[in-house]
Amino acid sequence: MSVHNDKYSENEPFFHDSYLLEWKDVKYSVNQKGKETIILKGVSGYANSGEILAVMGTSGSGKTSLLSILSNRLFSQPNVKVSGTVTLNQNEIHTFHSNHYIKYVLQENFLFGTQTVRESLTFACRLKVPYLTKFQANERVNEILEYLKLTKVAENMIGNSMRKGLSGGEQKRVSIGNELISYPKVLILDEPTSGLDSYTSQHLIEVLQAQAHLGRTIIFTIHQPNSKMFSMFDRLILMSEGEFLFQGPTTEVVKYFSDIGYQCPHEINPPEYFMRVFHIKDRHDMTTIEIEILNICSNNYKETLEKFMIPHIEGLTEIDINKKLHSASIITELSVLFQRSILNVKRQPMFSVIKIGQAIVMSTLVALIFNNLGHDRKSIQSIAGALFFNSMDFITTPAQAQVLTFPLERPVFLTEYKEELYGIFPYFMTKVICEIPFQIIFTIIYSLIMYFAVPYNTHDASKFFIFFGISLLSQISGNAFGYLVGSLTSSIQLALVIAPALMITSIIFGGFFSNTNSYSSAFYWIRYISNYNFAYRALIVNQFTDFDFNNEDDNPINLLNFEGEVWENVGSLLLITFGMMLIAMINLKTSGEYHKRR
Repeated sequence: MSVHNDKYSENEPFFHDSYLLEWKDVKYSVNQKGKETIILKGVSGYANSGEILAVMGTSGSGKTSLLSILSNRLFSQPNVKVSGTVTLNQNEIHTFHSNHYIKYVLQENFLFGTQTVRESLTFACRLKVPYLTKFQANERVNEILEYLKLTKVAENMIGNSMRKGLSGGEQKRVSIGNELISYPKVLILDEPTSGLDSYTSQHLIEVLQAQAHLGRTIIFTIHQPNSKMFSMFDRLILMSEGEFLFQGPTTEVVKYFSDIGYQCPHEINPPEYFMRVFHIKDRHDMTTIEIEILNICSNNYKETLEKFMIPHIEGLTEIDINKKLHSASIITELSVLFQRSILNVKRQPMFSVIKIGQAIVMSTLVALIFNNLGHDRKSIQSIAGALFFNSMDFITTPAQAQVLTFPLERPVFLTEYKEELYGIFPYFMTKVICEIPFQIIFTIIYSLIMYFAVPYNTHDASKFFIFFGISLLSQISGNAFGYLVGSLTSSIQLALVIAPALMITSIIFGGFFSNTNSYSSAFYWIRYISNYNFAYRALIVNQFTDFDFNNEDDNPINLLNFEGEVWENVGSLLLITFGMMLIAMINLKTSGEYHKRR
C-alpha cells in the first residue's frame, strides 16, 4: 500500500537505498567500587542493508552492551567508559539524529494492555511521524499490520496481567511495529525470541527476514536458535567474554571452527554446539580448559581479521546530518496522551466503580459516626475531628492510589521518553487532567453525604461550595504527593515504605493532634510543608468563621491557634501542591535523562 505524495514517498521502503552500519575498536568498561570490569574488548564489525546479522554468545558475553552502543543508547559516564567509533554511512552516529535512522526494540514489551493493536500503532505513528495526514497515517498502520502479520488481531486488546490479550509473539511484533512505523533504516532487537516457543520464535524471525528483504538492516541478539532459524541468518557474530570469536556468513561458521579443531557433529544443531563449547560457568574463576578454548578461538579470529574487514561498498545513501527531525507539537503530544489515558480509564471501568463505591461507603460511614451534631462544646470537638478526618481522607486516598500505580507506569514512560516521543510536561499534565473528573465525582458524592449529615455550617450556602473547593484541592494535593513518591522509585515495595513515613509525619503536624504553638522549635518548620495542615486549617476557618457558638471560648480557630483567612490557607495548599508536582517532574526528568544514557 503506497501513498504517492512527495513528502510521504521519500520515506517509503527503500529498495534502492544503501546503508552500512560499522563500528571500530569499540570498548566498554564499568568501574564499581574502584574495580574495573571490562565488558567489550575493542570489537569491530559491520552490518549491511538487506541482511540479517545475528549476534550470539553466552550470558554475560557483552551482546546487549554491544547493541546499546550501536543504537547510540550507551555513553561514557563517571563510572562508565565507552570508546571507539560507530558510523552509519561513514557519519558518526552521535553527530546527527541517528535515532531517526536506527531503532531499538527492547527485550521486554512495554505496551499499554488496554489498547488494541491498531490503536498502539496509530498512537506511535502520530507521535513519531506527525507530518503524515490522517489518511497517510492509516495507510501506514495498515501497511505495518500486513508486514507483521497482525491484521487478524488488529482490533484485539494487547492485554496485561489483569486482562487476557495477545500471545507473547504477537506482543513482540507489536513492539517491533511501533518502531517500524517511522521508517527506520536499521532495526536492532535485544533477544526478540526470549520467552517464546520454537514455532513462535521461527515465525518472528521470518517476519524480520521479510523486513531485511525490503532493504532494512536487521541486527539482533539470540541465545540458541533452532536449525531452521539459524539458516535464515545472513551473517553471524559469535561472542565470548567481550570478544568476537567469529564474524562472517552463517554458511561458513561450521567450516571455520572445524578448521581450528572444533568440528560440529552432524546430528547436533550448530548453535547448540557452539554455546556448549564456549560456555563459561564462572567468568571470575575460569577453568584451564575454558581459558584455552577462548584463547585459541580469539587468537585465530585476530589472525584472520582481514577476512572479516568491512567491505568497500559503492553508492551509500548520503545522510543529511543537519536534517531536523519531524517532532510532534506539544498540542499533538497532549492530544495523543490524553486520548490514551481516556481509553485506559474507559476500558477499566471496575476501577471507576471502586472509586465511586469508596466515596459512598466512606462518606456514609463517617456520616453515621458524626451526625446531627449541635453547637455545644462536645459537638464542636466532634466537628473539628470530622473535618480532620475529611482532610486526611481526601489527601491519603488518592496518594495511596498513585503510590501503587505510578511506579508501574514508570518503565513505559522511561522507554517512550528515551525514544523522545514526548516531553515531561505533556505527560505530567495529561495525568493530572485525566484524574480531575474522577476527583470531582468523588468530592461531589462525599460532600453531599457528609456535609449535610453532620451537619457542617449550613447557614451560608457559600460555605458548602468553599468546602467542596478545599476538598477537591486536597485530592489534587494527595495525587501530587503520590506523584512525588512514585517519581522517586520504580519499586512499589520501596514506595510503600517511603509513603507512610512521609504521610504520618505530615499528619502529625497537621494541626489536630497538637496545638501549633506546642511544636518543638527544631520541627516547627514541618507544618509549613504539610498539606494536611493547610487543608485542615482551611476547612476549620471556613466552618467556624461566623459560626453560632454557644460559648465563643469553644472556637477551634482560637483553641488550635489557626491564623489566616480561608484564601491564605488555600493559597499555601496550592503552593505545596504545585511544589510537589514540580519536584516530581524534576525527578522524572532526571530519571528520564539518566535512562537515556544507559
